[in-house]
Amino acid sequence: KQWYQRRVAITAGGAKVFVNEEPCGSVKYEAGLSSYWIKCNGAVGSFVKIIQDNNYLTLCEVEVYGEETKGEVLVNAARGFKASQNSMGWGGEPSRAIDGRFNGIWGHASCQHSAGNRNNWWSVDLQDKYLINSVVIHNREDCCQNRINGAKVYADNVLCGSVLWQSGKNIYRINCPAKTSASKIMIKRDTDYLTLCEVQVLGKTRNRNATVSISTTSLSLSLTIYLTL
Repeated sequence: KQWYQRRVAITAGGAKVFVNEEPCGSVKYEAGLSSYWIKCNGAVGSFVKIIQDNNYLTLCEVEVYGEETKGEVLVNAARGFKASQNSMGWGGEPSRAIDGRFNGIWGHASCQHSAGNRNNWWSVDLQDKYLINSVVIHNREDCCQNRINGAKVYADNVLCGSVLWQSGKNIYRINCPAKTSASKIMIKRDTDYLTLCEVQVLGKTRNRNATVSISTTSLSLSLTIYLTL
């Protein structure tokens, strides 16, 4: 029974929960626990997505709690654009960090990797100005997680913040100052290797004529999993 329960929690990192493009968190497996509550902290969207990268996904019930809102949905501005980096090691191409896959296992070919351990950077050119809300970094999960500690995130020349590594945490959301407008995002790691398994640039287009369809909620998510074997 416990082996089947562990399938929903993933070998590395836990099933990941998103509202549209915004990450809410991930499931941390606990023996004997069959119901998991994932808070989304006011995320706005029209759908909920649960991703299980490295194992089977079994959900016996999912409940979504929220309220109607006219808030604007954040988009991932990075997807589909060109990424670059100062060096490439072990086949870790820069495009892997914006391939839309959240798999943190190196062998699954979804993480970029620098060649050396000094003065590393990765960037994505958005080709237009966006109002940047935050940058989300999905860290490597199978090894060397602490290498991300201290990585700095820039929106054009604005320093949004840096990663403070925590054991067991794989998703880091770095908020940018209010009204930050940028067309390029850069992540720097000066004193270690840089490995990014996915980067999301959450923001809003500056084009006032652009429209976003919103059908539901600003919400918190209750992910309820019942396992009877």
